[in-house]
Amino acid sequence: MLRKAGRLEDAQGVWVTGSPQRRIWEEGAVELYELVYGDTHMKTLHAKRSLAETCQSVGDHETAAKLLQSVLEGLEQQDAGSHLEVYRVIRIAASVAFQQEEYNDARNFGERALRGLSSILPAHDREVLRASAELARTYSQLELYADAELLQKDVLKTAKATLKESDEVTLRATMALAETHVSRKQYTEATQLLEPAIALFQEVYGEVRATETMILLVKVYMSQFPPRLSEAIELQKQVVNILIENFGEDHTLALMEMEYLVEFYEKQNRLREAEDLLRQILKSRRGQDKKTNIEACKVMRNIAKIQYNQRRYEDAMCLEVECLDAYIEEYGSNSARTANMKLSLAATFYQLENKAQAKALAEEAAAVFVEDLENCAEDYQKALAFLDQIQNPVKNQVKMVYQEFKEPIMTELDILKYKWHRSRSGDYHRDRVDDGDGIVSQVEMTLIKGMSNVLGFFRK
Repeated sequence: MLRKAGRLEDAQGVWVTGSPQRRIWEEGAVELYELVYGDTHMKTLHAKRSLAETCQSVGDHETAAKLLQSVLEGLEQQDAGSHLEVYRVIRIAASVAFQQEEYNDARNFGERALRGLSSILPAHDREVLRASAELARTYSQLELYADAELLQKDVLKTAKATLKESDEVTLRATMALAETHVSRKQYTEATQLLEPAIALFQEVYGEVRATETMILLVKVYMSQFPPRLSEAIELQKQVVNILIENFGEDHTLALMEMEYLVEFYEKQNRLREAEDLLRQILKSRRGQDKKTNIEACKVMRNIAKIQYNQRRYEDAMCLEVECLDAYIEEYGSNSARTANMKLSLAATFYQLENKAQAKALAEEAAAVFVEDLENCAEDYQKALAFLDQIQNPVKNQVKMVYQEFKEPIMTELDILKYKWHRSRSGDYHRDRVDDGDGIVSQVEMTLIKGMSNVLGFFRK
């Protein structure tokens, strides 16, 4: 009676799955059925299974696992070892074990559930497809990517043949297989799955849920060599706009994706757009009281870094001084974080030819680092190197030139070396130039050697 009452309230929208009220009703139902029918009666076991699913949905996986074990023992006593209900319970147990990060247990339960369900239901049944997809997910967590890919391809093939392309099962299978391709660094295959799937995800789940697919595709674009940076930026901008429109620009998800977009702008040297976006983020990070908190400082330091690289040292210095005050207030003068902030500001003062202030800050930072060399040895070496640069300005100037030209040279060098390796693995002539095929010319080989020599000289 209690369980039926709980179901009725749920149907009316009063209790939702996973709500504390739903759990209270179902706990009462289990107690009532145990009292009336006993522990192993099918009605009691059904009530326990329902309670286990509710516990799982509210994150109480330990209780859910115990209930499911009790249900399985009860079904065995009922001589229902090959009954469909058994395999459904085992499938839930696999899901609970996965959420507990007990992946070997999840694999054992998942394989048993899939064998049982496949022996009773047709291959295209949704329960079989979902059990296959969940087992493949477990294989991925165990880094058994080949097994996961094989199972996911089978699920996707069956789903496409028997269901619509826009069906939930088909879309989830598409996403899962794409994730496995990414794990195996098969970016072309992942791209081919994800690009046409975005519109379907938006149609079925709405634009907010579709951002998960878009974000994965951005990752794929950025993982290719060389990165498909322009496409990644345009897609990331769409993600940011969707999140801002639906949640507002102060929402955590929106801010996080905006910060990724900043990184992409910086990689493409679109520093003006990067700084404008950082200032938009800073406004949200400061909060209503406009206070310079630590989260705001992280953004301010990124802005200062852009300004420093553009040789806008006065602007960078103003932001860093404000950050240093906030660090001292939050962490104290003798913390490693504050010392790192001092070292960063010291570099800016040095560029402003305020060597005395730069030296004083670097010495203060070094004094903090030396007290905790176990954790700050690398920072201590940086401080000593900076102090040495102050004493040896000519040597410092050479290193500045090296730092200024290192990144563009290294980027070009990586691309040329990549093309060279491709040309050696293929049936190409080394004196032929073809950027599309990645073939290296003799001129480019000369550049590789020359740039390598330049970098080697400056490293000295």
